[in-house]
Amino acid sequence: MPHGPTPKPSPDDIPESELAIARAIARRLGRPVFGVVDEPGGKRRLVSERPDDVATLAYTVERGGGVRLGPAGRHAVGHGTALVHDASTIPAEELDVMREHALLTGHTIFVAEDLEDPDAWAVYDEPPVDGTLRYAVRPSGEVVVGAAAAAEPPASARDTGWTSRVGAALRLLRRLAERADELTPLPYVSPRDWSRLERLVPESERRALHPAALVGLPGPVVADAVRRAVAREMERMRRAWRPA
Repeated sequence: MPHGPTPKPSPDDIPESELAIARAIARRLGRPVFGVVDEPGGKRRLVSERPDDVATLAYTVERGGGVRLGPAGRHAVGHGTALVHDASTIPAEELDVMREHALLTGHTIFVAEDLEDPDAWAVYDEPPVDGTLRYAVRPSGEVVVGAAAAAEPPASARDTGWTSRVGAALRLLRRLAERADELTPLPYVSPRDWSRLERLVPESERRALHPAALVGLPGPVVADAVRRAVAREMERMRRAWRPA
C-alpha cells in the first residue's frame, strides 16, 4: 500500500501511572509490551505477546518508551480526524493505486490509517469504526470523502469471476504501459518496435492504435497514444462494474 504521513494518536486517555508501569516492564524485558482489553468497556491488562485478535489491542509500548494506540484504544479517542474532506489532497500516486485495487477486487475499499505501521495505510471492505477511516473508493473509480465515506455502504461485483477476468486484463495493460515507456526515447517507431507491443493492444483499441497510423512517428508521440489507450480501457472496465 502507498505510504504517507500519519497523524500520531494521543495516549492522553491512558493514565500516566499505567504507562509508567508498561514502560518499566518494556525496558526490563527489552521488547514491547501490549495493553489489551478482553471485552468492550473492560479493564486493560498488560501482556508480553501481541494479541492474536488485534481488535483487543489498546496500545503498544515500545522498549524505548514510545506509545502507539491500537483499535481498542482508538475507540476511546477516535474522532474521525483522519477523514479526508478534499479528494484533491490525496497524492495522485496513492489514489491511482487505490483506484486500481478497488477495480481489481470489485469491492468498494475503505482506506484508513494503519494501526500497525504509522507510515502506511490499511485497506478494508467495510468502513472501520475506530476513527482511522480516511476515504473510500468505489470500483467504478469515484472517491468518497468526509462523512459520506463513513456512511458509504460496502459493495462488491455482481460478476463472481470479476477479479480473475479484470486481473488478467490489468496485467496486459501494465505490460502495454511498460512498452510505451520503452518507445518514449526512440526518434521514431519502426515496425519491429511496434511488433513488441501489438499483441498487447486490447481489441477495443485496435482501431485507435493501428500500426499504419503510428509506425514511423516519433517515439514520444506513439507512447502518449498508447498511454491514452490504456487509460480509456481502464475507464471501460470501471464502467462495466455492476454491484451485486
